[in-house]
Amino acid sequence: MTKLVPFLLLLATLCFCQHANAQVEVSSTAGTTSPTNYTTLKAALDAINAGTHQGTVTVSISANTIETAPATLNSGDAAPAAYSSVLIRPVTDGVSVSLPTSQGFGVIQLKGADNVTIDGDNPNTVGVNRNLTIQNAAAATTTYTSVIRIANAASVTSSNNITLKNLVITGNADGLNLSTATSTTGSENTSFGIYAGGNGGTTQTDAPTAISSVTTNSAPNATTINNLVIHNNVVNACARGIVFNGANATVSTDVSISDNTIGGTGTLSGTAPFTSPLTTVYTKGIYVSGTTSVSISGNTLRNIISYVATPVHAIELASAIGSGPVEITNNTINGVVNNGANSNAPKGIVVTNAVAGYTVSGNTISNIQWMGSTTTATQSVCAIYMAAPFRPIRSKHHNRSL
Repeated sequence: MTKLVPFLLLLATLCFCQHANAQVEVSSTAGTTSPTNYTTLKAALDAINAGTHQGTVTVSISANTIETAPATLNSGDAAPAAYSSVLIRPVTDGVSVSLPTSQGFGVIQLKGADNVTIDGDNPNTVGVNRNLTIQNAAAATTTYTSVIRIANAASVTSSNNITLKNLVITGNADGLNLSTATSTTGSENTSFGIYAGGNGGTTQTDAPTAISSVTTNSAPNATTINNLVIHNNVVNACARGIVFNGANATVSTDVSISDNTIGGTGTLSGTAPFTSPLTTVYTKGIYVSGTTSVSISGNTLRNIISYVATPVHAIELASAIGSGPVEITNNTINGVVNNGANSNAPKGIVVTNAVAGYTVSGNTISNIQWMGSTTTATQSVCAIYMAAPFRPIRSKHHNRSL
């Protein structure tokens, strides 16, 4: 018996160590092709960046990971990396990847990475489900954070063919629907769920630089984020849910944002100010700037609520929108509220720039509320606001209730 006990302890230790090293498994068609285990997603992506796994790469997550630094994937052309595509997915239900990032950084960062899919659906479970949570666990006071970040620069000129789907995206801006959370530079206005833009670093393989602005850190001219698909995600606990920030319309040929649920749960009743939900998406649900074509369809945007003195919009096409097609269709917007007594009237859908004709159709918009201004207001609450230069516009079949 005395000999058996140490043996059992050794066996248990070995089993624990094997489990601890098996949270993330990487397989590929070239390089080291056999499945290789890593303890974090960062370690797995570092190995891909180092050229260990090449060709078609699959990253399978089987248990929760707590990252020690951003998990950054470089371009497949940034030697020694040599992949043609990367798929990141869970292979068990209910797993998470989390990191308390520092200011300006994301949990997962795609730095000039083409042909990447992050799919939160576990292929071993029937149906399409959201089995992977990606969470920025930084303190709520940490600013300019993101959960998933796409970062271009002059040194990394393309992040094409990226799909982000079936994910639970949770930011660090927890519990900030508060009368004291009014800063335009606090995380109640400067944190992101999904951010596509610039600050991709100075070389092909250095780290992206920190985001430091909600608008100016755009994907530069002469870089591309073509064929970006953001589909069927849940986004919460951030100021700005989904942001595409290109310097001009040539940055992307196609941005598709569909069937996402953005904002905290709960039904608003009565009149502003609303203190529940305490955690939500605060100032922008979906914000797009700098693309030739964009489709925003079938999304549910709920409880976009803030005390911040900034325009609160569910969907906004801001600038540098090109020749199209440009479509905002069949979205459900319920609850867009500026709780503060300031001069920023909330709006459901805003189009401030579009070169060509655009379609806004079939949207259901309700519960747009504003506490108003302590001075003379020059704005008004509205469901749909079109300030773009005159173009052929189709706007029809909306249900609106302010």
